[in-house]
Amino acid sequence: MTYIGSNPQPLLLPKLTQKIAIIGVFRFQMRVLFQSQDLWDVMEEGIEEPGDEDEVSDGEIKECATKWKKDNKALFPIYQVVDETIFERISQSNSSKEAWDMLYNT
Repeated sequence: MTYIGSNPQPLLLPKLTQKIAIIGVFRFQMRVLFQSQDLWDVMEEGIEEPGDEDEVSDGEIKECATKWKKDNKALFPIYQVVDETIFERISQSNSSKEAWDMLYNT
């Protein structure tokens, strides 16, 4: 069972396989999942690497760490909903947005 955040209810995630015919339904279901977990912003915007370490404030470092944590939370269900063939394609992604874009464009 997959749980996200402090939600005690198991999530029933849609499964994306090579044979799926209705990508729009899958995309809609996943978008609602990400929105319900307050993760859709990292899916849409992605995350930026901090600039030069000498010019980055402590606040910017904390904000970046928070975004990376959200990104990993978003990446987890993406990995859970794909079959092995699709997983091989997206497993080298550096962010949830990159993995999501690869799924959408494939």
